[in-house]
Amino acid sequence: MKRTFLFIALAAAFISAVAANLQVKQANVKRTWAISSSEAQEYAPEGWTPGIDATIDFPTGNDKLSQTVVKWMASSLGVATIAYSNAEQLVDAYALNVKENDNDMTIEFSLTKVYETNELVSYEMQGYDYNCGAAHGMPYCHGVTFRKSDCKDMSDLLVKKNAHISHLLKKGLKEYFSVTTDNQLQEVLFDGNIPVRTPGSSPWVVNDGIMFQYGAYEIAPYAAGMPQALISIKDLTPYLTPEAIKCLKVKR
Repeated sequence: MKRTFLFIALAAAFISAVAANLQVKQANVKRTWAISSSEAQEYAPEGWTPGIDATIDFPTGNDKLSQTVVKWMASSLGVATIAYSNAEQLVDAYALNVKENDNDMTIEFSLTKVYETNELVSYEMQGYDYNCGAAHGMPYCHGVTFRKSDCKDMSDLLVKKNAHISHLLKKGLKEYFSVTTDNQLQEVLFDGNIPVRTPGSSPWVVNDGIMFQYGAYEIAPYAAGMPQALISIKDLTPYLTPEAIKCLKVKR
């Protein structure tokens, strides 16, 4: 009897550990520094100063999932993937890297938890970098989905390799651009981008489906921003991997 109770208790603890939400604390961290040269000063807008303005949903736990997410954040920023204790430490490491490599720029970015279930958690990074004197800045966005049970990055395991989903990407892009016909879509894309290819970055799970994010200039001019195709799980079901179907609890 004691063994039975022990087994039940251990099983309940395991389920609780897997199902528990990732605890985060949102922090806004700003860092600024002086313009590096008189030449840069000449091109800088009035009142402009280099720096970083970041908003981060930083994990507060010390469990494996929290550590995995923090390492992904660090990797996304191009800094050492070590155990940062808070958002301030992470941004300070990034600021040091920026000042060493390209001092005269402003960077705005966010690292946001955008989806979570008992099985999965997704993060999204959005940002905008502006180099002093440039005609315009550069936006960017990418995301990741982790499986909670083993902290595995599921981003490249959501959709089957070589899945033919051009028609679904086209549908999502039409919604993004608010157009209805192939000809209208072709007008806002670079020549030759229909049929639509998958983005260079991996997809991730969000509340309304799976996000396929294109970068600036990837399939359309800069003025088009960063086109994205949000595809529902229902539409994607025939193209999902067995692992994705299990984690997303898809009924076929």
